[in-house]
Amino acid sequence: MGVNIAAVTRTIRGYFRTDSPGFLQKVVDDTLKSGNQMDVQPDEYLETLEWLQEELQAELNDPNYRIPIDVEEADFLFGFNAREVKYYPNELQKISKIFCAAGVNYTLSSQKWDATNLALFSGKDGAKIVAIPCHNCMDQFNDLNKHHQLGMNMEHICSLVE
Repeated sequence: MGVNIAAVTRTIRGYFRTDSPGFLQKVVDDTLKSGNQMDVQPDEYLETLEWLQEELQAELNDPNYRIPIDVEEADFLFGFNAREVKYYPNELQKISKIFCAAGVNYTLSSQKWDATNLALFSGKDGAKIVAIPCHNCMDQFNDLNKHHQLGMNMEHICSLVE
């Protein structure tokens, strides 16, 4: 049918100023406060990566394996959902193993790593810059921005990481 449910949801919430459903606003507030939607603290995040690295060293039989963090010359920055750190670290481990097997030159950020897309669903206006984690999201946001004349600046998340 070609119905863009995300655009419809965002438009209705924006025009009618409905409250964010469930605890979405709390999640947005946590993201603004801590930098990620699960309120994972920096030491917890880095400890999880360290633990995953040790697991991968054993699994790959490579004591020198490292999960790349803040690598300046990486080909891409891998951002992911905070649930993968807090509740499903085995998923992040599997992804890291695939990247290793494929020889991918990537990095994780030690600080700005949560690529969860929450702003689209809140319906709140007023953002001056929207950080976008992937090109598909960028296309959708650009369409919404143009259609609703929101006047927002869209930036890929990689351009915002220091």
